[in-house]
Amino acid sequence: LTSRQSVALEPVLTAEHILKIQDVVRDVLVAESVATYAVRLSRATRPTDPTCPAEARRWLSWGAGPRACQALLLGGKARALLDGRPNVSFADVRAVAKPVLRHRVVANFTAESEGTYPLPEAQLDRFMFKITVDYPSLADEVRIATSTTSRQSVSLEPVLTAEHILKIQDVVRDVLVAEPVAMYAVRLSRATRPTDATCPTDARRWLSWGAGPRACQALLLGGKARALLDGRPNVSFADVRAVAKPVLRHRVVANFTAESEGVSADTIIERILEAVPEAD
Repeated sequence: LTSRQSVALEPVLTAEHILKIQDVVRDVLVAESVATYAVRLSRATRPTDPTCPAEARRWLSWGAGPRACQALLLGGKARALLDGRPNVSFADVRAVAKPVLRHRVVANFTAESEGTYPLPEAQLDRFMFKITVDYPSLADEVRIATSTTSRQSVSLEPVLTAEHILKIQDVVRDVLVAEPVAMYAVRLSRATRPTDATCPTDARRWLSWGAGPRACQALLLGGKARALLDGRPNVSFADVRAVAKPVLRHRVVANFTAESEGVSADTIIERILEAVPEAD
């Protein structure tokens, strides 16, 4: 390395060979029991899953998602192919478990997150909804893992054009809102503000910041879209209540008291929904 030398490098594989090998890997067979084992391994890394071991739950703050199942099966398929076998074994999945999972689980150690910052409230307020998406069920996750690690041909067809989407947005804004329903949406939003007289006492204990005027807009637009999907020409109180959690959960800021008592944003919103009547 420290002397002059001439090295001739010859390609080992072409791009076509690599793509062909990838297809062959996906053709390796996986029994349903092996696929289920890979999914159960992945799910056991999630501290909220009942299959997570007690001591692991103490150490984890986040677990592996469905992509880990795909990686376990693809890694197992590649290992089986290298070993000259046509199907994946439990041992193949176990052999690739550490390299697949070690960077997908998050321990209760925050030093690695240094330098990353959550979005400030003013930026979060720009998002209409905050949707909480839970992990898929065991059966769904097995189906995801097996279908995405096998060779398949998928043909996608457009459902809507850009013009259709813009037209639908205009139609949503044409849905009618009675003044009492609009007032209810505004009162819900104001009740999240700890300095407002309408904020429930227990919610005031848990909140350091509440929702602004954009929350009222999002409650009404979300209610309009829901009414339209249900084939109704006007927004009801139920429509506003139905979208309250996704609209408000990222717009309210819980304080230390709420965190220490294990009170979530959804719990606070539920209390506010109970306390604020539909009619003023």
